[in-house]
Amino acid sequence: TLIRTYHEFLTKIPDDQASVPVGRALPDTFISIVTDQTPYTPGQKGPVIVHTAYPTFGYLDNGEINEPWIPSSEHPNMIAYTTGDLGYLDHAGNLFIAGRSDDEIKIRGVRVNLKSIELVAYRIPSIKNAKIIFDADKEQLNLFFTANTSLDIEQGKQEMLKFLPDAHVPGIWIQLDEMPFNENGKVDVRKLKTLRKEKSNTVTPADKFISEDEKKLAVLWSEVLNTDVAIRTANYFDLGGNSLNGMVLLSKIQKEFKRKVRIRDLFRNPV
Repeated sequence: TLIRTYHEFLTKIPDDQASVPVGRALPDTFISIVTDQTPYTPGQKGPVIVHTAYPTFGYLDNGEINEPWIPSSEHPNMIAYTTGDLGYLDHAGNLFIAGRSDDEIKIRGVRVNLKSIELVAYRIPSIKNAKIIFDADKEQLNLFFTANTSLDIEQGKQEMLKFLPDAHVPGIWIQLDEMPFNENGKVDVRKLKTLRKEKSNTVTPADKFISEDEKKLAVLWSEVLNTDVAIRTANYFDLGGNSLNGMVLLSKIQKEFKRKVRIRDLFRNPV
């Protein structure tokens, strides 16, 4: 842990004050906020960047996350790095933290906080642990969870739809026997991504396509969902399908097979 800012309390913090600042930068250290506008306007939120003349060598015995420093473009003879936080500066130059930038994503142009989706997942009574991972390439939300019992995925999705729009409900649900944690007590995201890949690559005899029409449908699914549909037992909605991209799929099916299919048919037969 490195100390880069400080804040001096000269008076008691008012009870109605919404948040306490992290403070101002220490000597030989500068804090900046990345935004679309230049110059910076106090109050604008964005990724927090630290500029300092005193770099460290990173984490001991953990070369994978020892990212190289980059030269500061704003302050000569200094290096710069992102903290992973979202924040803003007030008119006095005090830094306020507004969350983590790696928890902020965009789905269909709408900014979403992954933590808020996880909190909704915890509303499902049987869920004990939950972690949302966003697959940016496929624009797909993956929910990894542990539960007291075997969870009915469709019921779980319906429960989340009470609080979230359809696009913000995870398409992939993976129930684990136990949630993997790293040495720091945080969820091991890399381990979860590995589990997701292993699950995708697992194919049983019952999963294999048995007709050319099934193979053609799989191609259409892959195009719409932007993922490789390699098994006949895949569930359209578990792969990230929803009513919106479902309409695109039905249009492709009608063009390919010269048959009209309704959206209710897809909901009744998602496999």
